[in-house]
This record gives sequence, structure tokens and C-alpha cells, in this order.
Amino acid sequence: MLSSLSKLENSKEYKSWKNDNKNSYLCSCFYLDGEGDWQFDFYLPKKDKIKTFIVENNEVKGLVDSKIFKKDDSVLKKLDLNKVKVTFENAVDIVDELKNSKYKNENIIKRIIILQNIDKEVWNITYLTSNFNILNIKVDASSGKVLSEKLDSVMRFKAS
Repeated sequence: MLSSLSKLENSKEYKSWKNDNKNSYLCSCFYLDGEGDWQFDFYLPKKDKIKTFIVENNEVKGLVDSKIFKKDDSVLKKLDLNKVKVTFENAVDIVDELKNSKYKNENIIKRIIILQNIDKEVWNITYLTSNFNILNIKVDASSGKVLSEKLDSVMRFKAS
């Protein structure tokens, strides 16, 4: 993740954008298993929007600013990478160990991994399973402690 972020921060596209958006800040890092690309989201407080950059190999792609899906008028919290002591690989290992001990019958199809600030820096990891379940586990990015775990059926989310 950090090498992809470094590629982003050293790119001409990002530097130019950041120069025009000095008050923006990193609010989340997103990884979809199988895609191999990191997505970095920056909050634009003045616009109350998100700017997303995707790092594919050595190429940086900036997406159009998008609206934020949130419940109220709160602002997105800054992601402080200095507080992240648990690496991406360690977080996945922690979640895999929990999954293998408590949810043995759940076979993983896809992993969605987000590093974000939810009152503190958190690895928010969601597994989609072949049993049509969603396993969500939040891991403290500083200590590695499992903060929450929840197994839900995908069918619970179906449209009525």
C-alpha cells in the first residue's frame, strides 16, 4: 500500500491536483482483492466531496470528484498513516486467522479492504463468501486488536 501511495504522491497528476487543493487530506485507502490496484480517497472539505486516485502498476488515474455517502453533515476524518502500525498483510493475517477459527465453513470469494479513520485508524475488512454471506471484521490499525466482527447474509440486503 505504502509503495502505491508513494507512487501517487510523486506523480505529476497528483502534485498538480494537490497544489490546487491544499486543504484536502487522505481519508481512506481501498483495495479490492483480485484487482491488485490501490484506490486512495482524499476529502475536499470546501466542496464536501471525495477525489479518488487509482494506482495501477506505475500509472496514476484521477477520477472525477464524487459525492460522499454519509448519514449527516459530519466531515470525514483524516487518515493518519503515522498511527498505522499494523500492515496490510498483518491485518489480513489477523482476519484470516479469526475466519479460519470461527467461520470455517465460509469460503472466501472476494475481499474488500479499507483503511480508514472511524474514531481511530481501522482496517475495515469485508469478505464475500460462497455461502452468500458477508463477514465484516474491523481491526485496530495501531494495536491489531479485533474491534468488531459480524456475519450477515447477503439476502438480508436484497431490495424489496
